[in-house]
Amino acid sequence: MPIAPKASIEVKPLIDCLGQPIRLGPAYLGHLKEKFDMGIALLKSHTSIEGCHVLDFKPSPKLLGYRCSAKVAVRFNPENPVDFDMGLFEPGTHKVVNTVSCPTQTASLNRLLTDIQYFIPELGIEPYDEETHSGNLRYVAARVAHRTDEVMLTLVMREPNMAQARALVTKLKNNNHILKSVYINEHTEPGNAILSQKNIKVSGADFLRESLHNLLFEISPNSFFQVNPWQAAQLYQRVKDLVGELKNTGYAWDLYSGVGQISLFLCQQGYQVLGVEEVEPALASSIRNANLNGLENQFTGICGRVEDLKAQLAQADQPDIITVNPSRRGLAPEVAGLLKNMFENRRSTQLIYVSCEMETLARDTKILLDSTLRLRQIEAFDMFPHTDKMEWVAVFTC
Repeated sequence: MPIAPKASIEVKPLIDCLGQPIRLGPAYLGHLKEKFDMGIALLKSHTSIEGCHVLDFKPSPKLLGYRCSAKVAVRFNPENPVDFDMGLFEPGTHKVVNTVSCPTQTASLNRLLTDIQYFIPELGIEPYDEETHSGNLRYVAARVAHRTDEVMLTLVMREPNMAQARALVTKLKNNNHILKSVYINEHTEPGNAILSQKNIKVSGADFLRESLHNLLFEISPNSFFQVNPWQAAQLYQRVKDLVGELKNTGYAWDLYSGVGQISLFLCQQGYQVLGVEEVEPALASSIRNANLNGLENQFTGICGRVEDLKAQLAQADQPDIITVNPSRRGLAPEVAGLLKNMFENRRSTQLIYVSCEMETLARDTKILLDSTLRLRQIEAFDMFPHTDKMEWVAVFTC
C-alpha cells in the first residue's frame, strides 16, 4: 500500500505588535546590514566622512524578549461600546492595533499587559475616548527590571481612581506579578503627550532599581532608560573604553545626562563629571544614583537646557571629554555653536555623540565639522532589533 504523503505544516512568521515580520538568523543580519548601510549613506549625503573609521555594527545580544518597557494606549471602541482597544498606534494614525503581546517584549512584560487587559472591564475601569475627552484610563506604562522581573507600573488616568488602581494591584499580585512600584499619572489635558509630570504613588517603592554592569540605577515613572538593557550595557561599556581610565585628574561634561547612565561610567574611569539635564526629576535621579554607587564626590549636576547655561559652563572646569546623548531632535543650534567655539579654544578635548536618530546626527555632524573638529570614528549598536533604528556612537576630535 502506498504511503500517504505527510500533510504540510504551515510555519507562520513571527510578527511584532504592529503586524510587522520579525527577522531571525541570516535574515536578521541582512536587515541589520541594510539599515546600517542606509544610516552611513544618509551621513555621507550631509557631509564628507573621508578619514573617518567606520566600525562594524554590533548586533543585539537578544533578538527576542529584549524590550523591558512598554507604553500602550487604552481606547474606547465606538464600533463596539462594550469592548475597547489596547495596544500601539498604527504609524501616522490614532488607530490602536488591539494587541499587547509582542515577541520583542520580555515574557513577564507580555504576561503583565495581557492580565491588565483582561482585568480592565472586570474592575469597571473606563477606557479613554480621545474624541470626547471622556473615560479615564488613557495609557498603561510598564517597565520590568531585566535581571529581577520587578515591575514599575504606571496607570495614566484622566481622573485618578485610587480604589480601581489598588484593586488592579491586588489582582496582579495574586497572579504572581512582582509589582515593585505602582503609580497613577494624572493626565487631564487632551493631546498626544503620554505622561504628565504629576505622579501619585499607589503602592510600593518610590523607584524601580535597574543595573548595568556593576552600577545601580533608580528609575522614576518619567525617567528615560534604554528599552534594551542587554545592548545598553555594551553601548555604555564602549563609551567607557573610548574615554579610557584616568591616572591623573580629568574633567568630563555629560550633556543631556538623564538619570546618569553615561555620567556614572565616566565617574568609574576617574573623571570629575558635570551632568547637565533640563528635566528636574531626571537630574534628581542622577544625583541620587551617584550617591547610590558611592560616586557622589565625582558627580555634580546642573538643571537646565544646555543652551541656557553658557555662563555657568564657561566658569566650570574645562573638560577633557564631552559626551552628548540628546533626544531624537538632536542638538539645539545654540549647543552646536557652543561646542564649535569650545573646540576652537581647547583642541585636546574629545567629543562623543550618542544618537538614536541618524537624520539629526548627520545634520549636527555637518555643523560640527564646519570648525576645527573632525569625525574620527563611527559605529552602531542595534538597540532596537526588527526596527529601522540603531543607536550610533560618533567620536570627534580636533
